[in-house]
Amino acid sequence: MFFAQGAGSGALNTSLTTMGWTAPAFEDAGFLHAEGEITIGPELNGRRALFSWMVSGTVTGNNRLEIQTVLQLDGATVAEGDNYAARNNTQSRGGSGGEFVAVLATGQVWRVQALRDGTTSTLRPLGTRLRIETKS
Repeated sequence: MFFAQGAGSGALNTSLTTMGWTAPAFEDAGFLHAEGEITIGPELNGRRALFSWMVSGTVTGNNRLEIQTVLQLDGATVAEGDNYAARNNTQSRGGSGGEFVAVLATGQVWRVQALRDGTTSTLRPLGTRLRIETKS
């Protein structure tokens, strides 16, 4: 299992940006984590994996925001997350997440990227997370 919560702080960008996860809470053998990317080691070769992710942001004022996320394998998008719009100062939190199932292979590099469309948004570190569960 791999689990990380928190992806730094500051504003979400208007172009796809890799979520730079903080130190993982769980990082079993075979997951190699650096700079927001997870490389698959030989211990996990051939295992099935469920990826789950969420990126969350907050807006201020009466402004609209849409957050979009993607899961990438070796730099290519393999899944898009659901997106959510934060509408105004009383509905000021929005997020995007998804799930994806894959068979892991040694050397694969996985990452979650996010972008915002609309007003400036600040990342909510505790609402931003990535989980990878494996089965043999």
